[in-house]
Amino acid sequence: MKCPNCGLINPESAQRCDCGYNFDKGLVIKGENVDKPLETKDETNQKIYKGGFLSFHIMLSGLLIKILYIVGMVVITIGGIIVIYQGSDMYRDGEAFVLGGIAVIIFGNLLWRILCEGCIVIFSLHETTLSILKELKRK
Repeated sequence: MKCPNCGLINPESAQRCDCGYNFDKGLVIKGENVDKPLETKDETNQKIYKGGFLSFHIMLSGLLIKILYIVGMVVITIGGIIVIYQGSDMYRDGEAFVLGGIAVIIFGNLLWRILCEGCIVIFSLHETTLSILKELKRK
């Protein structure tokens, strides 16, 4: 879920965001249990920023994979239709092209879906790891 206060993507089970926004109460709670501020300093006394787009706390990969899935699905389906169309114009072995085109549409889209879901699962491990880290910091 996206924090309305800072825009950070949090797991659905999160009760509050790193910025202090409480999802249950709908407001920012300032206090001891709020994590470190977004701006800190490293060993060389340089300012570094935690959270947000540049630190990869907001992951775009899930959205990108979903968009690529739709584009790939359309390309696979159009490719299968082209194979079916070419097979319907042939006198001999046209049935093989028609069946091949149908197989491309069905199995191609199925395999593409499985591949995209696998990528989403791999990238969702990052979100799960962050939620575990948040829980450990609270304790």
